[in-house]
Amino acid sequence: MMRLTDNKIYIGGTKFSYILDAETGRKIQSYPIGELVNPIDGTFYAMNNEKILAVDSKSGSVKWELQKTNPGAYTYPVVANGSCFFGTSGGKLFAYDAETGKKKWERQFGEYNQGGFHQLATENGMLFASYMNGKMLAIDQSTGNTQWESQMYNPDDISPWNFEVKGNFIYAWAINKVVALDKQTGLKKWEKTMNSLFTRKPRVFDDTQLDL
Repeated sequence: MMRLTDNKIYIGGTKFSYILDAETGRKIQSYPIGELVNPIDGTFYAMNNEKILAVDSKSGSVKWELQKTNPGAYTYPVVANGSCFFGTSGGKLFAYDAETGKKKWERQFGEYNQGGFHQLATENGMLFASYMNGKMLAIDQSTGNTQWESQMYNPDDISPWNFEVKGNFIYAWAINKVVALDKQTGLKKWEKTMNSLFTRKPRVFDDTQLDL
């Protein structure tokens, strides 16, 4: 994993992470923890095979950690408004205090055989979540209550639905299908089936241009 921001390159390996000066390549800092690439308010939020971690970006010390107790895969954690969110392939969503690691809420949204959650994103107090069975949900960050849900595709077709929130829309894609949803209501605005599988991530420029 690698991320470039503020003239720094964040590199997250499986066991170690580094910060490099983007102009000179000089090593600024290193950590004995993998996948630390996106500091938020002085804290990295990362995940390995066993735990979800909050790591101080200056000292490299672990502020808190959660042992994975639910079976299956986990979504990568996202952070907003003082909360850290993640979902599981068993259909559970969790919200923890981003500073202390104390659980705020936990919700069960589906059965394990439905594929579970694949990706999360946050915006304006909402948590958007894609389900592997083609469902998109909008969830209140503070309560975990569902604001709307939209079935984008055949629920029997289990696929990794990726998405991006841009302007007034949510653009989601899987295999060879692209769907645009109204961000406020979840109503489907349009969908398009491509002639071939996606070989790269579609690029969303604004509300009027989508590069497939």
